[in-house]
Parts: sequence; C-alpha cells; structure tokens
Amino acid sequence: MLSGVCKICGCSDGRGCVIDLANDIICEWVDDEHTLCSACVPKLDSKELEDLAMRDMKTLHGMGLELALPLTPIEAFCLQSGLQLALRHPALETGERASAQVLGLIRTRLAEFFEASPAIAELIRRGGDPQFDAVLAPPCENKSSLILP
Repeated sequence: MLSGVCKICGCSDGRGCVIDLANDIICEWVDDEHTLCSACVPKLDSKELEDLAMRDMKTLHGMGLELALPLTPIEAFCLQSGLQLALRHPALETGERASAQVLGLIRTRLAEFFEASPAIAELIRRGGDPQFDAVLAPPCENKSSLILP
C-alpha cells in the first residue's frame, strides 16, 4: 500500500474525498501510515474497524482524558438503571469481565450522585439486589403506562 493513498477509495493528499461541499470539509487520514481516509471508515469490515477503534481507544486513554457528561437527574438515573440491567446479564458472568468492571465503576459514580436522596439511593441499591427482582406481567392491551413524568 502506498502512503498517502487511501486503500479503499484511492483518494490522496492532493485529492481528498469531499465530505461536506457546502462547508469545504474533506476527509483526513485516520491511520499513521496515511492509507485510510475518514470517509472510508464506515466501509471497513468488523475486524478492521475493531482494530482501528482499539488503537484509538489506547491513544485516548494514554492522553489521560476524562469525559464530562452533563446529565439531568432523570437522564443519570435512566443511565444508571440501564447499567444495572447490563451488569446483571448472564453473558457478563463468563464473558467480558473487564467491561463489567468499567460499567460497575460508572454505575458506582452515578449512584454517588444520588446519595443526597435516601429514597433514590435505596432504589439503586435494590436494583442490584436479586432479592428485589420482580417478574413483570405482560402488558395489557388498551392500557397505557407512564414511566416518567
């Protein structure tokens, strides 16, 4: 492969892919070898995409960046609840333990946000305790349910 020529579309340093003509935005190189342009990332097969994403994740992690994610309390609670469900998925017990540890850390940080409310903190605690699992009845026809105000 030639450096400076995209292996998928053939664009080059002198002739990039136009991404947004109205704003004069062209593609950029996404690899150090300059053999893959940003416009062609969606065309990668799963293995190539995972390899590229893992490389980028290591780079971002090495930079020591932290994400500040502004959320409303309702959004934070919904995210925390979704993480609880994901962490209780049986596949995590035997599979992605590293991912489960990261998700658990995020869930803990979100739970800390709600410590000022004993009721919400208790709901979160119960959400991770199998003793409080409930079997939901199938939805009734012609009956609406409201989850959030």
